[in-house]
Amino acid sequence: MRRNSWLALFLTVFCFVLLPVFAEAAPAVLKLGDKGWKVKVAQQKLNIVGIKTETSGSFSQETEKAVREFQKKHKLKITGLLDDRTYQRIINEAFAREGIRGVKGSDIVRTA
Repeated sequence: MRRNSWLALFLTVFCFVLLPVFAEAAPAVLKLGDKGWKVKVAQQKLNIVGIKTETSGSFSQETEKAVREFQKKHKLKITGLLDDRTYQRIINEAFAREGIRGVKGSDIVRTA
């Protein structure tokens, strides 16, 4: 096999086999003081579902309060932390308001 073929094979295996394992190994819990794209997306989606908060990408006290409100409203454990379960629920609720009724974002990703 030529060098390019080996490289292509390695990248394929890495992307489809190893990368998902590493990505799921340590679910991130976002909290007060954290920053990043995931915080910003959660903030934007919270606004879509009617819970007003800033959209700075910085997990502030205002964001923590909004997460707590969302958790209470949707009968999740009220921690104020943006864990994977809370994040996915926020995304799904926003998608239900924005997107096609009866279709979950995870269904679209799975189909793709």
